Amino acid sequence: MLIILTRIVNNCERYYRLMLVNNLFGECIVERIFGSSNKLSPTGRKKNIFICKKDADIYVEKMIVKKIKKGYKILAKKGN
Repeated sequence: MLIILTRIVNNCERYYRLMLVNNLFGECIVERIFGSSNKLSPTGRKKNIFICKKDADIYVEKMIVKKIKKGYKILAKKGN
């Protein structure tokens, strides 16, 4: 699953990507990549590992709600 959120701050577009994938060991990884669209490399990248998919899904939903409260809007949602 891939979710891309964006918002405009001081005439600069910011993005926040949430990606949920499974690794070879059956764990779920939530990767968050964020930064400015004006820069080539992201400002930050964080990974969280969850044993069960349910916990990972709950975490992703909490992050989406948190970002929407900050003014982000969902640009794209792919996958489950």
